[in-house]
Amino acid sequence: MLCLGGQMADDQEPDANEYVREALGASRSVFQKRFAIYIPDKDRHGNPLPDKLDGESIPPDYWIRQSMRLLGAIGGGATALPAALAIWQGKEENTVIVYSHMDSETFDQNKFILRAFLHEFGREADQGEVLAEYGSAAFFIDEYDPKPDSQDS
Repeated sequence: MLCLGGQMADDQEPDANEYVREALGASRSVFQKRFAIYIPDKDRHGNPLPDKLDGESIPPDYWIRQSMRLLGAIGGGATALPAALAIWQGKEENTVIVYSHMDSETFDQNKFILRAFLHEFGREADQGEVLAEYGSAAFFIDEYDPKPDSQDS
């Protein structure tokens, strides 16, 4: 529930979106959920992320930039928050949260691409868990799909 000007607005009510849009002076509004990917700077053992992928050198911000490209393409834009100090299983790390907004239909159309990226990051960056958020739910991935076979059958 959102309380503005003494009136209660629930984002499930059809008029709430219009009420908040007008109250804020916004030109448009849409119902979407935030999809976020947490990108730490360490692997599961507390070591810096690998600097190679498939034998090729990658820059330290590779996974952040890849997350931004992916979410930007899916949601029309993406934001990376500055690194924040985090603790995972007793080890300090700096974590960047990359997010975009999308509706359920957009998520559904891109769920396999999102899964492939999250599992690739977990596998290739040796993560104990990968954390993604969608709406108000957090999803922890700790078993990764195998790397797709790069050879033609």
